[in-house]
Amino acid sequence: MMLRYLRPHAAAAGVDLPAVAQRTAGYSGSDVMLLCKECAMRPLRRLMARLDQDLNPTAAMLAGGEEEVSVGDITAEDVEGALGTAKPSYTEAHARRYDEWTQSFGVVV
Repeated sequence: MMLRYLRPHAAAAGVDLPAVAQRTAGYSGSDVMLLCKECAMRPLRRLMARLDQDLNPTAAMLAGGEEEVSVGDITAEDVEGALGTAKPSYTEAHARRYDEWTQSFGVVV
């Protein structure tokens, strides 16, 4: 699922998507999609910050000459940051409430 949502974006060599997937136990499909969007936004935010600096270049930046401007790969740090922000929407509290409801009202078949 993560590959599907990250398809247009490149992940750096150090990003272990199967390990990330294991850390998303309890995430719904929508939660995983949000996680992937957050992963993809982080390189874009870095680029935007750099472009903002380029609007007011320092002498060191001017001396460096022209550099290619592109959105970078998704790094392991991007994934860690995204995991810190995108949390599962289904929690143990939800599970307890559903169990209580089922015990009180039964199951409709």
